[in-house]
Amino acid sequence: MTPSVQADIARLCGRLGVLRTAAADEERGAEVDRLVERARRGDTPEPELSELLRDLGLLFLGDATREPWPWDGGGHTGAEVYACPAGRCARRWVRAPGVDIPRCDLDAVRLSRVEED
Repeated sequence: MTPSVQADIARLCGRLGVLRTAAADEERGAEVDRLVERARRGDTPEPELSELLRDLGLLFLGDATREPWPWDGGGHTGAEVYACPAGRCARRWVRAPGVDIPRCDLDAVRLSRVEED
């Protein structure tokens, strides 16, 4: 899978919760389901994702990352960093102390811990 496809899937993952809500309000939930299925197969959700976000007024919606913040892979965090268990999504999460391990928005399974170099 190319980094470009991983970035496209990450874009879907980061907006999936609000996208599902907005699409359901407009009776377009089946379109979101199709995008999720494509992402699960490792296929890009674009350009349909951008079109749906635009149609729903969400095109410029920021990434709805989990707390506390995403991690760019640089430096030593001294914290637990988690990633997509299937390796489809390019996103990373730093887990705050006492916070549950985040779950993958596509598969509803816990993210995998990333070991720092």
